[in-house]
Amino acid sequence: MTKFPKRKEARAKRKVKRITIIIMTAVFLLLFATGAYVWHQIGNSYQPIDRINWNEDKKEEDKNILKEPISIVLYGLDAEGRDFVGRTDTIILMLLNPTDESVSLLSLPRDTYTEIVGENYKDKITHANNYGVETSIASVEKMLDMHIDYYAMIDLDGFKKVIDELGGIELEVEKRMRYSDPTQDLNIDLYPGLQTLNGEQAMGYARFRSDAEGDFGRIKRQQKLIKAVMDQSLSFRSATKFTDLVKIVGDHFKTDLTRTDMLKILNTYHAATGENLTSIPVEGVPFMLNGVSYVDVSSEERARLRQIIQNQLSDKSAMNDQENTDTENNVNNKE
Repeated sequence: MTKFPKRKEARAKRKVKRITIIIMTAVFLLLFATGAYVWHQIGNSYQPIDRINWNEDKKEEDKNILKEPISIVLYGLDAEGRDFVGRTDTIILMLLNPTDESVSLLSLPRDTYTEIVGENYKDKITHANNYGVETSIASVEKMLDMHIDYYAMIDLDGFKKVIDELGGIELEVEKRMRYSDPTQDLNIDLYPGLQTLNGEQAMGYARFRSDAEGDFGRIKRQQKLIKAVMDQSLSFRSATKFTDLVKIVGDHFKTDLTRTDMLKILNTYHAATGENLTSIPVEGVPFMLNGVSYVDVSSEERARLRQIIQNQLSDKSAMNDQENTDTENNVNNKE
């Protein structure tokens, strides 16, 4: 089934770092809400790619970012270095609609069983990036039957420095979380209540899955953490120490958004907080195949997700104009 050998030692190392990606994704959203100076610092992160055309009906199209909804797939990379090839531990589809300044996040379970586009076999969606980001994007697109406008990818390094540079993240820990694994140098020891988590603690909070919800509970906590970063970043957007934060992120980030496009997004979403954020839940069923665990996202669930995505990416301003026109016509007809 899987074409890549199992390496227990490497897997343990990757798991220790896995949830760092969630915070880095949150920082990516934070950057969208800051000034133009940020993008001057990370201008070298622009890396366009040749997209895989898996469906003639899903071609790329130029969009007016200031007026039209867009989609961006956010990747958290389970690897070190600057080649950005390897397993993606986090795959989040972000939908931005400028009409109401809404931000919607759809987190795909990393073990989702789906077709790896161009490789003629099925596997975990996380493995698609072993063939490059082009293959991963095409695989996500085919799974959801859509075209994704842009991508952004963040690697693992610098996570703790980022959170600590922010001064920690204030968060309501919902329950006692205790888990220890010396082989992974992991020690989660959190008590319930409102508190400020440093980088190490935030990683433990987002990584914890030793409860009945497993990975799906972890996804909920990850998105809760993202909302907290968006809310609390407001106080850091003019802080002088933000310069150091930008430098940390800039070394571990790549995207095919041009600086001009990013500035347009900054202008639209500069005041975004957790109130603008909506989480789109994904229903999946774990199963085993040839001794390997996967998550089955059914065809019915994929159809439901596609409909939600279409609704979120609809031109709400045009819909509102049409509704107003229809209302006026009805009023005139009654008169």
